[in-house]
Amino acid sequence: MIEKIFRSYDIRGAYPNEVNENIAYIVGHYFGDLCKGQKIIIGFDGRLSSGALFEALIQAITEAGAIPVSLGLVPTPVLYFANSIFSPAAAIMITASHNPKEDNGFKMILSGESFFGEKISGLKKFAANFHRAYHPFKYLDIENIDISEDYIKRILQDIKINSKLKIAWDIGNGAAGDVVSKLVQSMPNNNIVINAEIDGNFPVHSPDPMEESNLDMLLETIKENQCDLGIAFDGDADRVVFITSQGDILYGDQTVLLFAEDVLRSNSGATIIVEVKSSQVLLGHIEKCGGKVLMCKTGHSIIKTTMKKTGALLAGELSGHMFFADKYFGYDDAIYAALRMIDLLSRNETSLDILYSQIPKLFTTPEIKISIPDDKKFQIIEDIKQHLRGMGREFIDIDGIRYSDGDSWWLVRASNTEPSITLRLEAALKENLYIIKSDLKDILSAHGINVDF
Repeated sequence: MIEKIFRSYDIRGAYPNEVNENIAYIVGHYFGDLCKGQKIIIGFDGRLSSGALFEALIQAITEAGAIPVSLGLVPTPVLYFANSIFSPAAAIMITASHNPKEDNGFKMILSGESFFGEKISGLKKFAANFHRAYHPFKYLDIENIDISEDYIKRILQDIKINSKLKIAWDIGNGAAGDVVSKLVQSMPNNNIVINAEIDGNFPVHSPDPMEESNLDMLLETIKENQCDLGIAFDGDADRVVFITSQGDILYGDQTVLLFAEDVLRSNSGATIIVEVKSSQVLLGHIEKCGGKVLMCKTGHSIIKTTMKKTGALLAGELSGHMFFADKYFGYDDAIYAALRMIDLLSRNETSLDILYSQIPKLFTTPEIKISIPDDKKFQIIEDIKQHLRGMGREFIDIDGIRYSDGDSWWLVRASNTEPSITLRLEAALKENLYIIKSDLKDILSAHGINVDF
């Protein structure tokens, strides 16, 4: 179980069989030991199991000699904001982000830095040798703080909002419900917020806006109310999806393209971080706008760390994580990204429909997920690498395999958050997309994976 839930940049698994109070207790003791006498800020999302995990976590932190400080039920960006302004010894968010309602987990920060990779490996070793069972206390008196008003004030800073804009927001019953409901009260335009009630059952749809079926209600709201823009968040509001008034859904890399063009207008030569699943259109457009492209592994923790090292002003993922160091803190904040899109449209007095129509369109697939057990997915990637080397092919392997053949490319990589591998393909011509699809199908079939896309 421990091997499965300790992933590359967080802890995540099904409650209670994989992630449970005992795991929370272990995590609390680990961070409590590292941060004795210092404060650890904690937030949790609206999942049904988050309260129980929170109780076990704060008890362990207290027993280990550190000081837990609770933000209460908040979206993940509020925890990141608290970490940025208070600089605690550590910060822990209880969430499974976009995963199904049965899952839960932990996103962690230590000394202001994302806690991932080898650091998580150290925590995993600690967990394997930790043999104390969790026995709950009846009551723990800890410090509670509410920074939602400060957060809202900060994200509205320097944001221009055209009062004529009509915007539909789908919170998806996720943790952003209360914050966004307060936020729109401070906005001068017409905002229609749906599914704002925080409900860990996610009764309307699952908390992943990257699944197009989960956007049906938002699309209907946009159509019925003639909205200019639609905005959807995942369960903890670190991912965002934008929809035009005509119902066109932007891929994450198309959103990054619009943000990059805007940032580069006043920051020529700035570095923009993209991930390996990004369209060639994005890479070329950043360079055309005078920016420097830096291709990076997928993963919010990896990207945030790389942004700090390189001074990049913007980063984004196909999955909807958007990172602004331009006028902001450099972490993935879907609510702030939504305001930056509103600001972009307001300052340029244009519509998202027009901007979307101007993006060059290649023949591109969305991200395709194939279920593969966690204990097999990484080995499959390694086997395919050896297969390609045997064929004499060159490829980019910073995160999985990105193979290019002229103006076409395909990608296959192992997910770090789910038991799956993901695929994406792109070509300038439709017939060439068929060719690279056939090529990738043959390679996957040689390794026992039969797909139809």
